[in-house]
Amino acid sequence: MTPTTTAPAISNSLPVTGTNATVLGGAAIFMIAFGGGLILLSRRPHRGRHAA
Repeated sequence: MTPTTTAPAISNSLPVTGTNATVLGGAAIFMIAFGGGLILLSRRPHRGRHAA
């Protein structure tokens, strides 16, 4: 017997939530990494200096 159910048609008018989640996740990771880089850059000149 062949299955009688068909795959639902994908409508282009609806937003794809998986794509939106991927974009938002990528942006969040980028902002966290960028902020961490700024913190490391701001701390770097203070390393190795000794109080006289």
